[in-house]
Amino acid sequence: MIISAEQTLSKNQIINVGTGDVASQNVIDLGEPGKNTYAPAPGLRDIGKGRKFAIDMTIVGSPGTPGHVLVQLQVASNEDFASPNVLTSVDLNSASHPPYRFDGYRFNIPVPRRTNARYLRLFYVHIAEEWMFNAMFVLAEQSNENEISVA
Repeated sequence: MIISAEQTLSKNQIINVGTGDVASQNVIDLGEPGKNTYAPAPGLRDIGKGRKFAIDMTIVGSPGTPGHVLVQLQVASNEDFASPNVLTSVDLNSASHPPYRFDGYRFNIPVPRRTNARYLRLFYVHIAEEWMFNAMFVLAEQSNENEISVA
């Protein structure tokens, strides 16, 4: 998997009682809206058009006891996210993500098509315990099980 700093939303980002609810370290600028010949309507844009893609999340540090955090994918027209729209969210205490998560656990947040805002970020709604996350855009998963890491 190829990882770009420009496509990274969180890198070893800590979420705990002290930080409370917190936005991802980075915001992705999707570009100035305008009339795109291929857009379904003016101002709408398809992210990852032609391919499914997602935000790859990895729990780098998990709580020792069952914790709870809600990860939201938000978009907004302004970089300050004064009135963000939540496109989708993942509840790490739900049935599909049991509360007994561990370091290295990976999951994806699918990116829906046809967003109509310029800026994109993650927002962590902290509920319990301490967590640490990595989050980045990926176009494809590496299929080689004998993964080679290069520092």
